[in-house]
Amino acid sequence: MSNNTTMKYACEQFDGNTNFGIWQSMVKDILVQRGLLKPLLGNKPESMDLDDWEELQGKAVSTILLYLAPKERRDGKVGGRRWSVKFGRGGEGWVDLGEGRRVGLREE
Repeated sequence: MSNNTTMKYACEQFDGNTNFGIWQSMVKDILVQRGLLKPLLGNKPESMDLDDWEELQGKAVSTILLYLAPKERRDGKVGGRRWSVKFGRGGEGWVDLGEGRRVGLREE
């Protein structure tokens, strides 16, 4: 297999009715495969430019949001609760879907 192979990953979009634990695990696996989990963990590498780091963080968050159902993205709510993108003091990030449902570092 070539290093330039593009892989596609199937994951059901989260709509508030989907099993959150399974969806969360699948989205994390997709982030790992795309090399986008580390930007959600904080700790920017010293050798990386801040603009490049912030771009990676944006791609990680965007990847998570792509797996929200269109209505939930448009309305800004999942199961009646507002979702939000958050970054902590250490640079770690996550998407909070309400009711303790988070994807990224701060999962509960």
